[in-house]
Amino acid sequence: MTEHVYDNFHFAADYPLAPLEDDCKLLGALLDDCLKIEVGDELFHKVERIRSLAQCASDLSKKHDVEAAKFLAQKMADELKAMPIDEAMPICRACGHYLNLTSIAETHHSVRTTRMPGMNSKNFDEVFGTLIAQGISPEELFESVCKQRVEIVLTAHPTQVNRRTLQYKHSRIAALLAQNDRSDHTRDEKESTIEELVREITALWQTDELRRQKPSALDEARGGLHIVEQSLWAAVPAYMRKLNAALKKHTGRELPIGTCPLTFGSWMGGDRDGNPNVTAQVTHNVACLARWMAADLYLREVDVLRFELSMSHASDQLWSLAHAISHQTHSSEQRGAAPSAQAATAPGGITRHSSGGSKVSSPTGPEALKMLADYQQTVRRPNSQAAMTSTRSQVLSQRIVAMKPSKQSQSNSQRPVEGLNIPSIGPFVNGSDGNLQEVGSPPSDIQWTPPGAAQHKGSAFSGSAQGLSQDSSQTDLLRQVAGSGLDLSDLARAPTHAQPVPRVDSQGQILSADALKMRGMHAAQYHKTSIDTMLHSRHAGATPYRTVLGNVRQKLLNTRKRMEDTLAGVAHDDDEEWYDSAEALAQPLLACYWSLWECGGGIVAEGRLLDLIRRLYCFGISLLKMDVRQESSRHTEALDSITRYLDLGSYAEWDEDKRIEFLTSELEGKRPLIPAAMPMTNDVREVISTFQTAAELGPQSLGAYVISMAHTASDVLAVQLLQKEALLTVGNTRFVSSKSAAQLNMVSPLEASANAGAAVHGQVPATVHGSRAGALHATTSDASINSGDSDQSQGGRGILSAVMSHITGGEKAESGRDSGAAGSNGTEAKPADAAEPQELKEKKGVPELQASLPPVATRPDKGKGGSNGPTPKGTPQSTPRGLGSSWGQANPMTPKGGFSATVKTALQDMKQAGKQSSGVGAWKVSQRVAPLFETLEDLDNAGKVMRRLFSVRWYRDQLRRVYGDHQEVMLGYSDSGKDAGRAAAAWALYRCQEELVQVCKEFDVSLTLFHGRGGTVGRGGGPMYLAIQSQPPGSVQGALRITEQGEMIQAKFGLVAVAERQLETYSTAVLLATESPPKPPRSQKWRELMDELSKISCEDYRNVVFRHPHFISYFRKVTPEEELGGLNIGSRPARRKKGGGVETLRAIPWIFAWTQNRMALPSWLGLGEGLKQLYGQGHKAEMQQMYQEWPFFQSTMDLIEMILSKCDMRIAAMYDHQLAETEEEKALGVVLRGKYEETVKAVLELTGHHRLNQNNEMLRHLIDMRNPYIDPVNVLQVEILKRLRNDPDDQGLRDALLVTINGIASGMRNTG
Repeated sequence: MTEHVYDNFHFAADYPLAPLEDDCKLLGALLDDCLKIEVGDELFHKVERIRSLAQCASDLSKKHDVEAAKFLAQKMADELKAMPIDEAMPICRACGHYLNLTSIAETHHSVRTTRMPGMNSKNFDEVFGTLIAQGISPEELFESVCKQRVEIVLTAHPTQVNRRTLQYKHSRIAALLAQNDRSDHTRDEKESTIEELVREITALWQTDELRRQKPSALDEARGGLHIVEQSLWAAVPAYMRKLNAALKKHTGRELPIGTCPLTFGSWMGGDRDGNPNVTAQVTHNVACLARWMAADLYLREVDVLRFELSMSHASDQLWSLAHAISHQTHSSEQRGAAPSAQAATAPGGITRHSSGGSKVSSPTGPEALKMLADYQQTVRRPNSQAAMTSTRSQVLSQRIVAMKPSKQSQSNSQRPVEGLNIPSIGPFVNGSDGNLQEVGSPPSDIQWTPPGAAQHKGSAFSGSAQGLSQDSSQTDLLRQVAGSGLDLSDLARAPTHAQPVPRVDSQGQILSADALKMRGMHAAQYHKTSIDTMLHSRHAGATPYRTVLGNVRQKLLNTRKRMEDTLAGVAHDDDEEWYDSAEALAQPLLACYWSLWECGGGIVAEGRLLDLIRRLYCFGISLLKMDVRQESSRHTEALDSITRYLDLGSYAEWDEDKRIEFLTSELEGKRPLIPAAMPMTNDVREVISTFQTAAELGPQSLGAYVISMAHTASDVLAVQLLQKEALLTVGNTRFVSSKSAAQLNMVSPLEASANAGAAVHGQVPATVHGSRAGALHATTSDASINSGDSDQSQGGRGILSAVMSHITGGEKAESGRDSGAAGSNGTEAKPADAAEPQELKEKKGVPELQASLPPVATRPDKGKGGSNGPTPKGTPQSTPRGLGSSWGQANPMTPKGGFSATVKTALQDMKQAGKQSSGVGAWKVSQRVAPLFETLEDLDNAGKVMRRLFSVRWYRDQLRRVYGDHQEVMLGYSDSGKDAGRAAAAWALYRCQEELVQVCKEFDVSLTLFHGRGGTVGRGGGPMYLAIQSQPPGSVQGALRITEQGEMIQAKFGLVAVAERQLETYSTAVLLATESPPKPPRSQKWRELMDELSKISCEDYRNVVFRHPHFISYFRKVTPEEELGGLNIGSRPARRKKGGGVETLRAIPWIFAWTQNRMALPSWLGLGEGLKQLYGQGHKAEMQQMYQEWPFFQSTMDLIEMILSKCDMRIAAMYDHQLAETEEEKALGVVLRGKYEETVKAVLELTGHHRLNQNNEMLRHLIDMRNPYIDPVNVLQVEILKRLRNDPDDQGLRDALLVTINGIASGMRNTG
């Protein structure tokens, strides 16, 4: 019985089992019918006889009739052993399929039961209500939910024995079971469903269960992406809708559209720890494959949306965007037909190179000045009384005047200026000619033209509309810009925010998202009843949404093709526009969303379109951000080869102090460390290549860099240094030393552009809020600026960059600030202003610029959420959707305290970010580095290691300026359990988390713990809800990363309904652990008892596993450990290194092997001895109280009790008697079975139960249902192992063994 079902019904005594039993009988009967046809009646009767003997033996054993049970079990074994292998294998396969079908029925029944009244506990509605009842205010609840950051990391650990083909068939059978439950189906429809089930089960039987080839790392990555397509793609929007509904019910506020509390990561293609098959090239290919799959999934949704959004009503901005796209398409066709030379010398403009390599014509002269004037008019809020009292007719009149091309401009240029939008106010207004003008439709007498230049690939067209008036400051600014030769080709692409065009009312006040939605609903009612429809017919054939989405579709096609070309090694077409960031894709989708709301189609916007936007915020453009993992010794080897080559000595032989001194010195320097011509071994070259590949891929594709087997602070600094070298090598990125860190406001181009746009619009920049949930998005290309190299003209500059570049002196200001920031020869940097010439200071403070800038809003109170401005009276206060996203980044880019909330600062941030960006669309900072502490010793020393690391001045500055004072630490459950036993490892992990929390508080660092849990209890597995709720207080704090792997991925996320429930479980568990943390140990005595229990259990465990002279030989004889490699279930070897004992064996085959013989030794060994000794010292009553009152201790004991109930010492004894060769090995088996009995007795005394799992009868029943099918497979496995070890070359026996391994794994529903 897998533990994930245990999540929902941990103490459910009234769990309804009758429907489950009915499903099992139905599927079993259909399989019986299939077997009669496939294998014949004679063999089918043998299957029935074996199954009956096993069932009777199991029943008698439960009734404690040992002798009778033993007799029947022996009879079953004798009959199986007497069968030829050709007859035995169909029986084994049949048992395996029975077990798989039972698992399908269990999973389906768990979904069915959650829909029953009172059974779906711990859902959003219940948890939110509980927290509010405990005294948490709605504002605090809202803020806590919006700040939550949970990331589920899917790994390629080899524990999934079922082929993907079989997994798909299992999903089909589950869907048919759900269909069979429908009460509204007719008799014919039910019969049709049964026929479909028969076909699926027949196809299942006729499909080979075995993988005939070992999967590659790319195959594993495809499996991870498949789970997104199969279920998560549909589950995420459903999960978000549930969350939004519950949040609105209990707080009165909707979830911001850009907030996604839960995201996904992956180790597939990035986990190279001990796996030589994962290379730098593999990592690159997997990243391209993920991008291809993301583009493909988004493309499917956009195709459906193009049919759905057929309406002709649209906002002014969307009309502008649609016409711009249409004109661009038409112009592109004309340019394609015209000679390139003619296109390059088009009158009215100069020719420049865009970042994509294509030549683009830029407006100059009066056209450029007119564009700048339009921009100045539209980005300013009205600040004069005349503007505040402007009538609606005046507003539209201004808009028409601004958009009408003058005769002069038409004569001077073949490309008229695009009219930028000014927000409309009501359903219709008076036009300049005195006639009614329909809102949401373009004025018929206005010429609509595209932007002045083709956009950078990866960006989206956008308009910006904010102000309603124009004053003399425009004229003054125009005089300054006139004749400057300023490149204004990008003025039509102002930064676009999540609510693309903040709308204003007639008083010039910015409308909140709720107010805009209310206006949209009023508009919808008006259009249904007013005379407007008769006065103004819709434009025939005008479908602006389809036009915009058609452009999105083409870019997605181009993105997909680009990834295909990359994988095939084909040169790219740089003229094609494609999406290289999630922000660029979000812009047109958000424009459509808010346009629908503005024009009365809010109910449509909240459907498929909102689901797509939610997916984009969750999955980004790579679906699963890939972590890179490597063992620390590989980094040491690489640095050692470098220092030896440079005659600096042996890095590997240096002590910790000398290593840190060397690493810090190199990190603070500016020169590269690795000579280009340095000779390298293949292993060292692969390490260096991996860092270079990571630098190329960037944060859109990658997550954390995980250092496995991390022991010291220098292990982290070593990775930082190698990352620095890669960043210097790839793209010639400038690496800022720590000595200038205090003087630099380092923000990403995305945030810098958002700051600028927010400040210009009178809003608080995202960095001022100091929260990742406050970013107002603009594309990276909008934030990019020229680097100052006259030979390299970068395109894609946003309007704010262009204007600020001219006003502040362009590259001169950059150069001055750069020299001031970085200093010279490594000296302490001076403040930026001190390094600037006086004339530049004067340019930055021009009165015209200051007069045109609105006042900056003050920071809202905690818990109030963001706002687009004052909320109209009577409108519920709400955080506007679209103002809360960090695109799934696990670490904020904003230092604590934020930055100065001025437009000047925001624009300077943008310029600084552009200087540090190596090329348009890339933000070159190093991956966040997460040390992984795995062994017992490393867990005990983790706090000391992190304290030493934070004490390194360079690293602390790096943490502050690049990672937002955020540190991620990973904890290893698998290797710690293999090293010390489950009980000792659990306590070590608990103490480690407590110490890490304390250390991070000392250094004012926010901490995210990354839990590397496996599927079984032996590797930290178990019910997720129980695990999160038993963490130390303060260790969660709204942020959590956790691994899911192997068979647990399919079990938890294989079906949409199950995945949706699991996501809800993650979120509610983390929320409760944050707002209502579990109790700590009540007294110091409890800690001392846990210390003693851990010490005794660890010693007993190690005495057996590491010190017993015959344990290794016993382990290899009585388990199929050596044969597991033939399963072809993973791309990596079973051992980290060749040879050796348990210490070199990976944790997964270590657990997997003990699961096969039903002993599950690593999960409980040592605990019984520890409890027995503490009982003997008189601590039984105290420990019973610990079990009742301490969540951590209770969950640990419950999990071990659960795994004890799944063990079967009858089967383990059979393995010993048949496979152990020496008397010493058999004697060891007797000792271990005795320890099992002692452990069961001690656990029952602790819990007060009379039998195992007394508090979970449902689990006991499910285990009893499975055992009669698992027992015959165990008997066959023992017999096959005996024959195979005498004849290792018999391929038939080897295949038969693999079938038995699959069958037992399916029955136990646990592998590793």
